[in-house]
Amino acid sequence: MSFDWFCPACKTKNDKLLKRCQNCRCPNKLNGFELDLYKHVVDVFMDNGKVRCPRCEQVKLEPVYSEDYKKYYFDGVKKKSWTFKTLEIHVKCTSCDYKRRKEHEVPTLRRLFRQFFNRDLESDFLRNI
Repeated sequence: MSFDWFCPACKTKNDKLLKRCQNCRCPNKLNGFELDLYKHVVDVFMDNGKVRCPRCEQVKLEPVYSEDYKKYYFDGVKKKSWTFKTLEIHVKCTSCDYKRRKEHEVPTLRRLFRQFFNRDLESDFLRNI
């Protein structure tokens, strides 16, 4: 027996047969890292109770991390504290090609650099370490 389910990102009630939320396209089975993606979409793009692309008004927003979150968080746990590379959320509309990005995780060393020098790194080499 299956039941209707509530989207964990936007709290919309969905039919039991749907694999994705009808409002924000969040999958019905996801982990905490994937939930962060869809919560970002809901926070930024929710308008009058609906999640829509600001350009074309379609429900076609697809969020992804800039790199594999498992590799970012778990493979380099010991070296992560001294890196400069940020983890970003990229949101793209599959209908009109609208794009938006946001920093999600900023390593401590990069935060300290920004605080002391009041600017961000200019070197592409250092940004990707």
